[in-house]
Amino acid sequence: MANEGQLRTMRILYSGSLRVGERVRVLGEAFVTSDQEDMSLATIDVLSLCQARHRILVNQVFAGKWVFIEGLVDHIVKATTLISVDEPLAGVGTDALAGSGLGSFAPLKFDSAAVMKLALKPVNPPFGPAQMLHGLRCVNKSYHLLRTKVEESGEHVVYGTVAMYLDCVIQDLREVFAGVEIKVSDSMLAL
Repeated sequence: MANEGQLRTMRILYSGSLRVGERVRVLGEAFVTSDQEDMSLATIDVLSLCQARHRILVNQVFAGKWVFIEGLVDHIVKATTLISVDEPLAGVGTDALAGSGLGSFAPLKFDSAAVMKLALKPVNPPFGPAQMLHGLRCVNKSYHLLRTKVEESGEHVVYGTVAMYLDCVIQDLREVFAGVEIKVSDSMLAL
């Protein structure tokens, strides 16, 4: 079982199967076959299925299942496509014609704008910044509507849709991902 602070991605498997230990190509949002810079190789470390508040570890999953995947955290930002290393890359990516083989998924589009803003800083500056930055990367991957930014003043800022959304982000940042106390400004409207 992985650490509770371990970031896992929840994905749906559209076709084929996925096994623990399998090597996959991770195609990012901007992947095109003519420029494969937004592609990396990863190994599936842990697969698990969600059963209420429990996770059931499995060795293999098949198409149609929602699955938690561990081992991809360094390879994803928000939207990714996983393809077996055995699959050819012809017809893959945002430059692929519709119906011409495999395709990569585009990022999700949301009608909500991130209009609330919070400024953050670690309470204990000598030890907190590195952990806070790691935590910010993790919450940015976990919350699809979240935007993070470093202002010219060096202040770290997060943008979200509503105050409740940002409360959840800050709680996960403090308790799950960063593990440090973080000072948070009053929420402001981002214009």
